[in-house]
Amino acid sequence: MSETESTLQQWFNLKYQNYTLTPKYNEEHRKFFARRNIKDNNIDNHLKIFDRDLTAGITPKRLYYGNAGSGKSHIMLYVGDHLKSKNYEVCYMECPPLKTTDMPIMLFKEFVKGYGRQKIVDVFQKSYLGLMSKAQASDPELWQNPKLRAFELLKNEYDDNSLIEILATYVQEATNHPQIHRWLDGEKIKSEIPIDDLTSNTTTLAKVWVVILKLIYKITGKKLVLIFDELDNMNQIPEKSWIQFTHIFQQLTEDSQAYAAIVLCFTGESRTDNEIINEHVIRRILESNIIQIDEIKPQEFSGFCEDLIRFNRDEVHKSGEESCTKYQSETSGEELLPKYYPFTTKSLENIKAIKGKSKPGDIINTLNQACAEAKANGRHVVRSDDAAAVAQAKKIL
Repeated sequence: MSETESTLQQWFNLKYQNYTLTPKYNEEHRKFFARRNIKDNNIDNHLKIFDRDLTAGITPKRLYYGNAGSGKSHIMLYVGDHLKSKNYEVCYMECPPLKTTDMPIMLFKEFVKGYGRQKIVDVFQKSYLGLMSKAQASDPELWQNPKLRAFELLKNEYDDNSLIEILATYVQEATNHPQIHRWLDGEKIKSEIPIDDLTSNTTTLAKVWVVILKLIYKITGKKLVLIFDELDNMNQIPEKSWIQFTHIFQQLTEDSQAYAAIVLCFTGESRTDNEIINEHVIRRILESNIIQIDEIKPQEFSGFCEDLIRFNRDEVHKSGEESCTKYQSETSGEELLPKYYPFTTKSLENIKAIKGKSKPGDIINTLNQACAEAKANGRHVVRSDDAAAVAQAKKIL
């Protein structure tokens, strides 16, 4: 392969294709976090706030908001991994683009898909059989009418009559589990005793959702971290339907829902941009847990870039010293430090001047473009004139 055919990754000895991070799809990217502040705290201090909640026996509830490209999803996934290390399970889900006629079942279906439909049914089965075994121990005549004779026990555990009916009828035999799958997908189930479907009855849906979180905790011994991303995709929901969606989030963030951490995230300059996450939900989350994700500040720029550059350098050239020595002649007299290779300090100063206070995505995009400019000129070092060329191109565009 000729030099002109080599990729950016090969040209600059990068670990990955370029400096772009895709934490939703790359687990290694998700584990990495470049230095930046979150609500005036570095990431370690931010995570300590979660740890204090855990120590106090409080199940974390958080809401993040900020402009597109500010790194909200990365932060949430990083937080999710931290909570996973604290014996939580993580279920990351993106809110799909909702139409004006869509109901909260669409969010629930994303949760079911994310956690696993059959895993939920398995939790139902273990819980139900365990409960009926307990009922049998205290009632030898249970076999005569198990659902009726154990009703108080079932009601205490499952709260909702429709869920009790579904479990009593279908959960014991695996051949009947498809009926539960259909119900979880919001379909109507024919039965002699009326069973509310989860599409049209939001009250039932909210209760069932919380019960599932409780059962997961009881059966697995682990609390769930339920991450709702891209909630601005609810913005097309008409005002007449807001109350139904709000009801779901109210129940999930209630203090009594102590089985799963709830992390909400949406794009917008102001948290009031989303009318579904309203003051009633905010009160349940608490003001101190509403977190705006700001852009990278000028004073954070160098640390952010240094961490990103070090993370994406391949193992052979990890220190950067060998590359600095090898390509010193290409710097045109500009300072080239190992921690910043392939960027000269002056090129980073120029990029900082271009971007100023910027979103991580914009900074990363500019770094990639400056690398492409240097490579196009046959250099293995990104100089200030490369940064200037990128700036000029942006002005033309």
